[in-house]
Amino acid sequence: MTLLSVSPAVALNDTQKDAITVLTMASLVSFNDSCPRYTVMKDATDAEANAARLGELFDDPEKLAFGRKIETELLRQYGEDLSRFCLAAWERLGPNGTYRRQLLKAK
Repeated sequence: MTLLSVSPAVALNDTQKDAITVLTMASLVSFNDSCPRYTVMKDATDAEANAARLGELFDDPEKLAFGRKIETELLRQYGEDLSRFCLAAWERLGPNGTYRRQLLKAK
């Protein structure tokens, strides 16, 4: 499962691109308890947003639009196969995940 297939057209740094992707993914995991075996670690997601200085996105309409494209792509994947999406999120954001910071934990 390719988690992100959106080509950036704006000057977001890699940290911001990654943070937008994983924070959107974490948000979808917690939406209506979509992935009932996992819970989002709020302190970790807050730290991730702060480290990436995501507040800067709201100052630039092009960057904000890119964030929306990422969100749209992840929503598509979420809608296509929720179980697969949840597993992919866990493998990336869980305790032994491939992302640099753990954002999910088991319930």
